[in-house]
Amino acid sequence: MLAAITSRPGEVVRRQVVVAAAWPDGARVSENTVDSYIRRIRAKLKELDSPVTLRTVRGVGFTLR
Repeated sequence: MLAAITSRPGEVVRRQVVVAAAWPDGARVSENTVDSYIRRIRAKLKELDSPVTLRTVRGVGFTLR
């Protein structure tokens, strides 16, 4: 997931692209699962005191800033 988002810094990466990167076999994944993983990534970034923020673009996907 993070690799898909970091490969396009500053761009909005669609949720479907993030899901396909994390589950390439085409598994059906709920939005709650994706949100849970994103929450974990945000917590790790905060724990590292990273200046990078992972933002949700509502209804579209995610972006790094």
